[in-house]
Amino acid sequence: MQGFTVIDLVILIVYLAAVLFAGLHFAKKEMKGKEYFKSDGTVPWWVTSVSIFATLLSPISFLSLAGNSYAGTWIMWFAQLGMLLPDEVVEYIGENITANIRQIEGVVKRLTAYKEILNDTITINSVKRAIKDVIRVGAYIPTPDVIIEETARYFSITSSDIRGQRRSKNVAKARQVSMYLIRNLTNLSLVDIGSQYEGRNHSTVLTSIRKIEELIKTDQETSATVRDISSNINSRS
Repeated sequence: MQGFTVIDLVILIVYLAAVLFAGLHFAKKEMKGKEYFKSDGTVPWWVTSVSIFATLLSPISFLSLAGNSYAGTWIMWFAQLGMLLPDEVVEYIGENITANIRQIEGVVKRLTAYKEILNDTITINSVKRAIKDVIRVGAYIPTPDVIIEETARYFSITSSDIRGQRRSKNVAKARQVSMYLIRNLTNLSLVDIGSQYEGRNHSTVLTSIRKIEELIKTDQETSATVRDISSNINSRS
C-alpha cells in the first residue's frame, strides 16, 4: 500500500479549507439556541434520522451502506430512515424490490402511511400490498391541489375555504388535516406547504401537523377522517 501522496495532501487541504470557510460563513449569522440545535423545527424527520445515524458511522462505512444493503441486508438502511422492521419483512423487501432505490423509497413511504395513518401493523402482507401499489402507480405522489380538494370535499367546504383565512372550527380542522396529509404524502417542506395556504409560515404549519398527529393517537374520529381522506386521494392514482 502506498503512503500519503501529494494528491492526498492536496485533497486534505482543500477539504479543511472548505470546512473552515463554511464555519466562518455561517458564524456570521446570528442564531438563537432553538434555531441552532433544532433548526426552529424546519428540518424534516428523515434528515434528522440520517444525521443521527451518520454520527454512528465513519464516512467510509456510511458511503458503503447502500452497497452493503444491496449485497446483504437492508436492516441498517431502514434504520437510517427511522423505521425498525422485523427481519423477515426487510428480507422480503430486499428480495422482491431490485429495480432501483426509488421503488424501495416508494415502498417505505407506503409502509409509513399504513403505520401512521391507517394504524396498521407492518407485516409481510403489508409489504406485498405496498409493493403492489408502488409498481401499479409508480409510487404515486398526489399534488397539494388534489389533497386540499379531497379534504374540502370530505368536510363539505371549498378548497378556497381551506387555503384562506376562515377560522370556523370545521374549516380550521380541515386545514390542519390537509397540512398533515401534504406533509405525509408528498415531499414538500414546511415552507412549501405554507405557500399553499396564502403564505402561512412554517411554524403554523408545524403546529397544525403536530396537532393532527396527536389527535390520530387519541381521537378515533380524527383517525378515521384521515384514513378516509387518504383512501379517497389514493383512489385517484
